[in-house]
This record gives sequence, structure tokens and C-alpha cells, in this order.
Amino acid sequence: SQKPNVFVLAMPKAATASALVETATKCRATAVSPSAATRHARAERFFAHVALVDGHYAGVALVAPAIVTQTDGCWMEQFFVMKKYRRLGVGRSAAHFIFDQFRGKWEVGQMPLNQPARAFWLRTISDYTGGNFVEHEFHDECWDGYLQCFDNTELSGHSEGRR
Repeated sequence: SQKPNVFVLAMPKAATASALVETATKCRATAVSPSAATRHARAERFFAHVALVDGHYAGVALVAPAIVTQTDGCWMEQFFVMKKYRRLGVGRSAAHFIFDQFRGKWEVGQMPLNQPARAFWLRTISDYTGGNFVEHEFHDECWDGYLQCFDNTELSGHSEGRR
């Protein structure tokens, strides 16, 4: 089977919160809440991305400032790929593209019961970093779940998505 043609687009800062929620709704990404979209629209360091496959919405992602273990860097706040595009490389391509756009320290977390998401991120981050990342497990007021941390400052670009 042929890999899908994935395009990852950064949404401009002028995009309103309602436009982001509308995009997420088209992707059936119920995890992207109106409050997260509003934070994106108002905050300088929040960035939204949309993944398209053959011109169709396939997923959304929100990148925010790192919050769990670091005071700088990026946090993958929201990441969603529609079911019909899962296990086709869409999520991996989108994640690698987004990582390439923001060089530095990264945190990616999953809630403790979401083992499919954890498995996806362990594979995706290991592939991206060549296994050079650290995983933590937290159960406190900052985060309840798993957290992968890495620094891509010195990594060469891996992006398969198009800008």
C-alpha cells in the first residue's frame, strides 16, 4: 500500500479560536477544546497545525510552551489524527514535521490509561531522535501520566510533511 501524501500547515496567528475549533470539528478532534483554541488565538507562543491528506482534513495539533519539567521549550498540547488516517504514517509525518519547526527542548505527554497514544509517541519519538529521549512517569499536580522529553537542537531535519 502506498503512503498517503501528507501536508502539514501552520495556522496563522490571525486564525480565530472559532476557526481552529471548526477545523478540529471537521477532523472529529473532540480533544481540542474551545478553551485550548482560545489560548492558542491569544497567546504568542501557542501554535496550531492542520494535517491534510490529499486535500482532506486528517488531523490537528497544538504546540504550547513546555509546562511539566521545563521552563522553556515546547509541549505537544493537543495531537489528533482521524481514525481513517491512523496507522498510515500520517501522525508520524505530522509529528516529525512539527518537531522540525521548533528546535529545542520538547515534552510530549499521555494520560496513564491511554496506552495506544503512549505506544505511538514512544515509536515516533524514538524514530525521530534515534532513541535519544527520556521517559518519565508523573502522578502529581503538574501532570498525571507519561512524559517523553528530548532536545532536537542538534538533530538534522526528519520532516516528511511539506511546508
